[in-house]
Amino acid sequence: MKEPTVSVCITTHQRLEQLKNALYFVKNQTYPIKEIKIYASGYKEGELDDLGVEVSYEQDWKDWGHHKRAKAFKELTGDYIWTVCDDDQYPFTFLERMFVNHNGEDIIYCNFGTKTRPHYWVKSMLHRGYIGNGNILVSKKIASITPYVGMSHSGDWTFIEDCLKNKATSRYVDEGLYFHN
Repeated sequence: MKEPTVSVCITTHQRLEQLKNALYFVKNQTYPIKEIKIYASGYKEGELDDLGVEVSYEQDWKDWGHHKRAKAFKELTGDYIWTVCDDDQYPFTFLERMFVNHNGEDIIYCNFGTKTRPHYWVKSMLHRGYIGNGNILVSKKIASITPYVGMSHSGDWTFIEDCLKNKATSRYVDEGLYFHN
């Protein structure tokens, strides 16, 4: 099986220093990345153009970045889409670890930590509250037949649930590889 390509969507709203940190974690991955695109609201047109990646300046929908991710799943062209928020942190081996034992699954997900649960990793499951946008990779194949329509706080879960209804296959990586601030 060929090595899958990865496109990265980074969503941000008026947090330039955090965005730069997230971009640092993405750009320093040990696994090659096909494309990186920032979907930004709350910035002046052109304000982020010196970051060295493509930027799409968006309206602020006040929806936790769901409209931005919905657009990214339509636009990005890698075999897998990795959605990152501006306050996310990853080891440089995140993608490499996610693709260990890769067998063409539609959804690959791992454990995560948060600032509200700083002392342990949350064991991810494909259930609401046990998964978020930052600890999953979604294949372009399943994303192309699954509209991203949930714009409430649980919109990421709604998208994953809809992918599963569309017969998405999945694989769990039993490692803590993502920290959401």
